[in-house]
Amino acid sequence: MYHQSNWSRGTSFLLVFVAVFSLILGASMGSAEAASASLAWNAITGVSGYRIHYGTSSGNYTASSTVGNTTNCTVPNLNDGTRYYFAVTAYDSSGKESDYSNEASYGGSSSCSYSISPTSASIGSAATTGTISVTASSGCSWSSSTGVSWAKISSGTTGTGNGTVKISVAANTGSTRTAAFTVAGKTFSITQSGASSSGSGYTLTITKSGTGSGTVTTNPTGTVFASGTRVTLTATPSSNSRFAGWSGGCSGTQTTCTGTMSRNVSVTATFTARY
Repeated sequence: MYHQSNWSRGTSFLLVFVAVFSLILGASMGSAEAASASLAWNAITGVSGYRIHYGTSSGNYTASSTVGNTTNCTVPNLNDGTRYYFAVTAYDSSGKESDYSNEASYGGSSSCSYSISPTSASIGSAATTGTISVTASSGCSWSSSTGVSWAKISSGTTGTGNGTVKISVAANTGSTRTAAFTVAGKTFSITQSGASSSGSGYTLTITKSGTGSGTVTTNPTGTVFASGTRVTLTATPSSNSRFAGWSGGCSGTQTTCTGTMSRNVSVTATFTARY
């Protein structure tokens, strides 16, 4: 935004509520209700008018309304039960605009509550990724952080309302280790097992059989895994084949199979040709 040169940058306004939200009949048919907010602020000399900015996230104003040279207004057609955040700017005769005023909020829940799921996890020594779900009311902001280098936040360092935090954990070649994440004010604890004491881990042997063809991939990739590693196998048939099922360490006809490496495992994937 542009700022008038004879205004001190950061010129502030006092934004207060002169009335609580009132319920009015919605414009649509039926008994839908909408909310309106009545606002007032202190006057600034030498301005041509004021503009109201508002949104459902603190500091993020997605709507605005020019109200002219007055120090009060009513913002209509708000969603009942949603918390809104308001700020005011002033503008001069050339349209140059000031900084935002202080922020005021009203509506929705008077306090924010948060929960996360899961609150803890135990994983194997192999590198892996995972997610933490955040449950929060609309307009309630949160952040996430961790203090270790081997367990990082790949996305979701900040959010508003419901959201997801994605984490990435490096492979552990040493002893068992733990880390604590702070997510929306809650603690998420993760324990990662150390490398196999034998140094070689457990072997996963994959065999393909049948009249068809296809591929089998593993996540994480590899054929030798440390004890406790969760491994997912995915069978993908060729275009002229279909996946018939697993045998050995896996069973069933689903194209994926997940298990924990606690011993040497042999798995057979059967593909049959399409005629």
